[in-house]
Amino acid sequence: VINIFVRNADNLPLSGKNVSLTTNLGNVAESMQASDKSGKVSFTLTSSTPGLAELNALVDGQIQLKQKVTVKFE
Repeated sequence: VINIFVRNADNLPLSGKNVSLTTNLGNVAESMQASDKSGKVSFTLTSSTPGLAELNALVDGQIQLKQKVTVKFE
């Protein structure tokens, strides 16, 4: 499970923001979801192929999250 928290410049949670998650390896279940009242979105990532999955997230289709995440599948 990959959790993403959407916050504003004052570190306050933003609800109702559409977040999409993509990967170069494996599958993301429900790849677009809206953030809840705490700004949280949870994605499930699976892969039957070993390797490193690089994840990219977009908020409202235009703001790319700066933090890059990789997940290792063995």
